[in-house]
Amino acid sequence: MAPGSEGDAGVHGQNKADAIAAAVAAAVLVAAGYLGIGQALGAHPFWAIKVVWIGVGIGAVLFGLSRFWTTSGLVKLSIALVLLAGSAGVTMLGKARFAASYAEDFVAGRMWFLGWMALVAATFLVLALLLARRG
Repeated sequence: MAPGSEGDAGVHGQNKADAIAAAVAAAVLVAAGYLGIGQALGAHPFWAIKVVWIGVGIGAVLFGLSRFWTTSGLVKLSIALVLLAGSAGVTMLGKARFAASYAEDFVAGRMWFLGWMALVAATFLVLALLLARRG
């Protein structure tokens, strides 16, 4: 079919829906970061905003790549939820180990910091997949 024909409209419509879903997910997470939600949930105040921006970028890349996965939307969402749970576990473990070491365990500190990036990225992926769900 020629570009601009009726069959092409579905592809462009889905691209637009995905872009809107990604923009809304990014806006929600960035707003939550600036409102201090991350700090309230245990992120260090020094880098709480930094992990949001990096995590949103990683999540956007994952969301873009998820369009090429040949699985159903439910499988994609399930994978994203497993990533979310795993990153939350790593983040909590890293924070607990770092605090127990009186801030001397470098590996635990990295787990805590990188875990927050993964947590934001996985949250972005879950939000974007939910918002872009096909009916």
